[in-house]
Amino acid sequence: MDTLVVLLMTWGLSVAHICDPVCAQCKGCLLPGDLSVLVGQNLTLNCTLVDSDNGSSSDLFFTLGHDTGLSEYQHVISEDTLQLVLPVNETLAEAAVFCWHGNDTVIGSKNVTVEYPLHNVTGLRVLLDDWSNVTVSWDTGLYLHPRDISVTTAWMAASEGGWHNCSVSNTTSCFIASYTPTGNLTFNITVTNTRLGDSLSMPFTVDPEDYVKPAAVTSLDAEVDFSSRLVKLSWTPEAGNRSLTFTIVTQNSTFQSSNMTTTQNAMNVSDLQSNSSYTFTVTVEYNPAQHGYLSDPTTIGLILSVEGILPYDPYVIIGSNLTLNCTLADTSKKAYFTYGNDKPLPKEYQRLIADNVLQLHMPISNTFFDGVTVLCNPIGKNPSQIIVLENPLHNVTDLKILLNDRNNMTVTWDIGGYLRPWDISVTTVWREASEEGWHNCNVSNCNTASCFNASYIPTGNLTFNITVTNTRVGDSLSMPFTVDPEDYVRPAPVMALELISVASRNVTLKWGNNTNRRNLTFTVITRSATSNMTVTTSENQITISDLRPNTKYDFSVSAMSATARHGYPGEPRTVSTLTGEDAPEAAPNVTEGSFLAHDCVDGKRNISVFIKAPPKESNNGILTNYKIRLFTNTMEKAVVLTSYMMPLCNNTGMVIVCPATTATVLLDDLNCNVDYVILISASNAAGTSPTSSLRIPKLGDVRPPTDVISAWNGTEVTVYWTSTSPDQPYNWTVFWCQWGSTNKTCQNDIQWKTVNGTQRSAHIPMKSKDRALIRFGVSMETAKGSCGLSISRCNYNYGDVPAKPDKTSFDVDSKPDLALTVSWKLDRCSGQGFISVISIEHCSENSACGSVNISSEKDSHVIGNLQKDVNYTVKMRQISHTGRVGPYSDPKFGVPIDTRLAAGFVILIVFVCFLCLIVFAYITRRCCRSLYKKWKASEDITMPELCERNYDDGATTTNPPSAPEKTVSAPRPKEVPPANHRQSFDSGRGSLTPEAAARNAEQYHAMLPTPCARSKFNRLNSRESAPPESPPATVNEQTTVVDVEQTIGSTQQSGEGSKHTTVADVEQSGEGSKHTTVADVEQSGEGSKHTTVAHVEQSGEGSNVWDESWCDTGDETNSAYDSDVLSAYVAVVQTDEEDLNEEEEEEKTEEEELQSDLNKMGLKSLSPPPAVFTNPSFTSLHVGLKQGCGDPGNEYYCTKL
Repeated sequence: MDTLVVLLMTWGLSVAHICDPVCAQCKGCLLPGDLSVLVGQNLTLNCTLVDSDNGSSSDLFFTLGHDTGLSEYQHVISEDTLQLVLPVNETLAEAAVFCWHGNDTVIGSKNVTVEYPLHNVTGLRVLLDDWSNVTVSWDTGLYLHPRDISVTTAWMAASEGGWHNCSVSNTTSCFIASYTPTGNLTFNITVTNTRLGDSLSMPFTVDPEDYVKPAAVTSLDAEVDFSSRLVKLSWTPEAGNRSLTFTIVTQNSTFQSSNMTTTQNAMNVSDLQSNSSYTFTVTVEYNPAQHGYLSDPTTIGLILSVEGILPYDPYVIIGSNLTLNCTLADTSKKAYFTYGNDKPLPKEYQRLIADNVLQLHMPISNTFFDGVTVLCNPIGKNPSQIIVLENPLHNVTDLKILLNDRNNMTVTWDIGGYLRPWDISVTTVWREASEEGWHNCNVSNCNTASCFNASYIPTGNLTFNITVTNTRVGDSLSMPFTVDPEDYVRPAPVMALELISVASRNVTLKWGNNTNRRNLTFTVITRSATSNMTVTTSENQITISDLRPNTKYDFSVSAMSATARHGYPGEPRTVSTLTGEDAPEAAPNVTEGSFLAHDCVDGKRNISVFIKAPPKESNNGILTNYKIRLFTNTMEKAVVLTSYMMPLCNNTGMVIVCPATTATVLLDDLNCNVDYVILISASNAAGTSPTSSLRIPKLGDVRPPTDVISAWNGTEVTVYWTSTSPDQPYNWTVFWCQWGSTNKTCQNDIQWKTVNGTQRSAHIPMKSKDRALIRFGVSMETAKGSCGLSISRCNYNYGDVPAKPDKTSFDVDSKPDLALTVSWKLDRCSGQGFISVISIEHCSENSACGSVNISSEKDSHVIGNLQKDVNYTVKMRQISHTGRVGPYSDPKFGVPIDTRLAAGFVILIVFVCFLCLIVFAYITRRCCRSLYKKWKASEDITMPELCERNYDDGATTTNPPSAPEKTVSAPRPKEVPPANHRQSFDSGRGSLTPEAAARNAEQYHAMLPTPCARSKFNRLNSRESAPPESPPATVNEQTTVVDVEQTIGSTQQSGEGSKHTTVADVEQSGEGSKHTTVADVEQSGEGSKHTTVAHVEQSGEGSNVWDESWCDTGDETNSAYDSDVLSAYVAVVQTDEEDLNEEEEEEKTEEEELQSDLNKMGLKSLSPPPAVFTNPSFTSLHVGLKQGCGDPGNEYYCTKL
């Protein structure tokens, strides 16, 4: 930009277009923008107008700042541009140049940055330090803006061709670390102006060994020869065999010095002065170096003194510093201070004041180090010093001046605390105000001075001067003061003090005085054991009121100056007396629970009332007795005393009078169900006190606390209790007294403490060794009253450890299975604490152990899950209520057993029981069925109407039905034809083909007789039959059963058949007699030997002779009916053969089961039914029928299906 402006101006062109186009309000611009110029050059600026309408360059001008004109350095270079060419020097540094348009418009301004031209560095220094590090340093010279100047340094060895950067480099130095040169080094220092970009280089070459600085000597030690006043110095130079020269400078405390040089590592310095301090400095120089440096100095300081600690017997005032110097003969040893038994003193207070002298300079702020031995190691214990301390001097305190009866004066004071008061002296001098000289006091010591005798009476002020001196160090402190003796007067004592009158509550005193010429006041002090009262008077007589009756008082009277500001009372005179008695002010002390209710027997009980004496100060005399009165809700009751109380108290009926020393009153024969109120008062020789009342609730109103125990820990007793009462107490009262074990009474005044109703414990401070005689009790106070005392049943020491349980106190039993039962009998309240927990431990043979804690309220515990036939050891211990754990008992042993059955045997028993249950169920079922059958069989049998047919020569006789008569049965035929319509006409066990069944039916039809005219078959067929009105009768040999409508086969039960009974197509058989007739019933009963069964499914036992009510009369109607019956029967006979066989098999199975059941029940065997038809055919059937009808005596028999 600057170059472009110059070109444009050279060409005579306008530069307006290069001004800032953004600034629409700008009139022109000032270029160039950067004004960094070196001193000695010219500053060139161009000020250009943007628009010619704003004027021409003649309207522009430059200023330096706002005021200094630069007209001689400016000229017009075009019609719109004014140029400034200004020579630059230091005065233009940070100056501002302004271009103006007119007098009030600034076209622009520029700050001029001026800098000096670059120049070579100066003050070049090269240092080879300890043959390992090279440092090159220089001075960059003066620059106005040094921050714009940077310096870089590079180096290379003579044998190298490249440059290296320094390890550390800045504008003033270059450091090459850990480099050992072997020849010349070439450096190139380049200085650059970073603002202008100009640079200047300065190369140079040096030999590093010409600039060597050797390392300082080490281990500089000094050994002092005190007798020769000689110091032997020795040191260690740097490593390497180089040519070095050592310079030793010796300087004493007066700064006189001397120099010595040597090439050796040691030197002796002699001709030194004793008790003087010296400083020895050693430096080293490398001889061949042309521009070499001295090494850093190594210094050691000494005090040429005797070895040991100084000063001797140091005496230090507290608040100052303890200073001790420990001098060593050998500086190679390291010294340190200790005190006592090698306890080190703080290091911050120890310092070397010379290389052979260690100084302790420690502040002393208290008396800790008084008499302490201080040692300096490694010298050892000899010599050592003992520190002696003393408090600093201070003014005397508690200054007292006494003018005794205006005859002699005594001054006393307290010198305060000093550690060694024998080193402190006090002197006292005095003089009157009119005197100039001092008088010594007659007698003076550290604390008291008697300054003049009785013959001297002061007439004005006196001045005293007390001087305190520390004779050990000679320091003194003076304390002058001036007093008026009259302000410190003590009068003479009063005379003839006497008592004029003494009453119960006031006393009158009188006295005399031997000094009547001065104003005096009298102080009367009244003292008793519990009170102290002071009154003043100016009279010689006084009455003291508000005294306590029956109290000893001491009255002292002293005189005092009424005008002395700091006067003293005169020596007092004293008289004593005992006031008279008065009636007691306070009643005996009782609280709600101050009684003990004994057991109720036959509705009566005793009550112990505990009385606490009223406060002694309220007795107003000596108490003589207590008076006790007893009341119920309605009246006063006569009091009965126990036998124990009779010798002690006087019972007058309504009032009991007991000595005032009585702590317990036992009342006898009180009703358990009555509330009582007891009134108690105290009496002395002067009267009776007010009464205190105690209510005794009836039994059961308030439930007392339980489990009252007390524990003592040496300083206090903690009382614990529990409660089962449903009532909420508002407080508990804990009582204690010295307990009489025989009569259960308090032997001294009872004490108590009230605690909140939510608490269950209380703490009673008690340090008495006799606390074992003390018993505690607790009462509960509720809205219903108090329960009275519950005496603690256990008192023990808090820290006592429970005793070891005796082996006889517990047992181990091997039960139940796989367990051990531990039972015990222990006293919970032992002499070693209240036992609350029983801890049981059991261990097996393999040392596997377990333990459990059980409440002591229990008396046994079962240890379960043990191993069978394993020997276990069982031990127990006791844990007290306070957590103290007692020792374990000796072990007892137990072996668990298992009486339970094996699993397999248990399964077998279960299986057998289940099987028995099944058998029992089955038998029960069969028995129930049998019983049901018998019950059904026991029902009455209703007989239908019968017709009689007489088969005699074909004549037929019909008789009306009548009640059958009992006859003797005829002998039964051997074969009985079947009577069931389902009979298959075979043996009952075979099979009959349909063809054979039809053929037999034909033959059978031809053989059937004709029913009689009076037959009721039609009624049977129409199912309208009804049982006869007359009761059933026993059938004789000729009885016939007819018109049976319903068969016995519809029932489930039947009677037992006889020997010749035919059972056909029935499910169950019933029991019948040998001659039973069954008709028109559901169940069969017991009949006679001649039984006829028709159209039934169940039958009883039949006879050999068939009785039939159907007679062959040849009636066509009957014949037709017979044909119908036969056809129906044939249809039945032609039933499927397989169904018949199945039914027969079922019958057989049921018969076998029935027989088996009967055998098991021990009943009569069931005989199988006879096979009536062994070869079933109509021929055999016909023969059987004919035989049945042809027997003698059976002419009415016929057979009818």
